[in-house]
Amino acid sequence: MGLRVEIKKDITGTNWILVIGNCRKILADNELAKIKSIAKNNDEQEASRRLMNYFNNQRLDIVREANLDVPKRKKLISSAIIQILKQYF
Repeated sequence: MGLRVEIKKDITGTNWILVIGNCRKILADNELAKIKSIAKNNDEQEASRRLMNYFNNQRLDIVREANLDVPKRKKLISSAIIQILKQYF
């Protein structure tokens, strides 16, 4: 069984929830717009790198709580997030 990664609207419909395994982090609309633009305007490898830079600079809580400082995990999860954003948003 793999690690679950998803982005969905919260119950109120006003924010987004980024789910990485058991970690749930709320994203405001402007944060989702920023990571969507990172995903749409770059190839997957560059988008993954830029997404991690964004998280390291703006949302260190996500990096820490989802253990994205582990290199293999960081690569796998950032790629999954980019694929979700490109496919569904």
